[in-house]
Amino acid sequence: MRLDKLYEKVIEVDERVTVESFTEDPEPQPIDIASDLQLVEGLSGEPVRILKKPDYNIVRRDLKALWDDGYRSLAIALMHSYAYPEHEVAIADIARDMGFNIAVSSQLQPMIKIVPRAQSATADAYLSPIIQEYLASFAKGFLGGFKDEEGARKLLLSQSDGGLTLFKKFTGLRAILSGPAGGVVGMAKTCWDAEDGTPVLGFDMGGTSTDVSRYGGSLEHVFESTIAEVTIQSPQLDINTVAAGGGSMLFWRNGLFVVGPDSAGAFPGPACYGKGGPLTISTYKDLVDIIDAKNYHSRRELLPWPDFGRLLPKQTRFRNCKD
Repeated sequence: MRLDKLYEKVIEVDERVTVESFTEDPEPQPIDIASDLQLVEGLSGEPVRILKKPDYNIVRRDLKALWDDGYRSLAIALMHSYAYPEHEVAIADIARDMGFNIAVSSQLQPMIKIVPRAQSATADAYLSPIIQEYLASFAKGFLGGFKDEEGARKLLLSQSDGGLTLFKKFTGLRAILSGPAGGVVGMAKTCWDAEDGTPVLGFDMGGTSTDVSRYGGSLEHVFESTIAEVTIQSPQLDINTVAAGGGSMLFWRNGLFVVGPDSAGAFPGPACYGKGGPLTISTYKDLVDIIDAKNYHSRRELLPWPDFGRLLPKQTRFRNCKD
């Protein structure tokens, strides 16, 4: 089963720019940008030729149609905005004035690949409004609401790259792995011995996912990754995530034991909670005695073992069922 698209509608913008110089030319000749009105300087310093400038009246008309249809969140990604972002910024200004929540690809991560850059902007447009709404509600609980610059500097949030940022600059794209990133930083500070130098491995199991990482003296970063079938461009700590956690439900399908992606949730929770919930990884680990009972709070007394057994397929074998 493939993931549904994050976006619902696409509006095309008739725009085109290209780098004027030829990088494969062994003897490139200098280009005078001032000699041609269609030439501008790109972010890299190279001359960029504007082949087609957007018709902003058409853009405004299309955006108005989106607004009338009920859309409020918008991702903007033009083909070569990594080199010349002005057209993208102009469209963003129009959309912002109309009231859209916007994500601009060239401002989030100005990298060359249009597909992951556009997907990254879409992910940000999908997540940021929800995050900003939560942060606004959170800020109301503090005197002044962090509205002044001095107060805003008192609230810092963890990002996927392991660093901190002001809450007003926090975006959905940079928040995707912010929780696991905090775990990696904590592991690095508490578990790694600089004198010994032996790398340490992090195993962070949550309710629906498990994050595995490595630290050997420095934080390792990646700048492109695929999460939940969506390829995004954003600085992140090198964390490998498996879509199965302590609350992931176990199923018996076609002769195979299947894990997830369904989750037991907080209520009723896994069967080991004793509230009539389904079989999950947490319950199964408890059943087969993978976790040492001396170091793990067992809740077996909440649900008799015979009731646990009815949740399991007949082919399941236990190492220890005497309890």
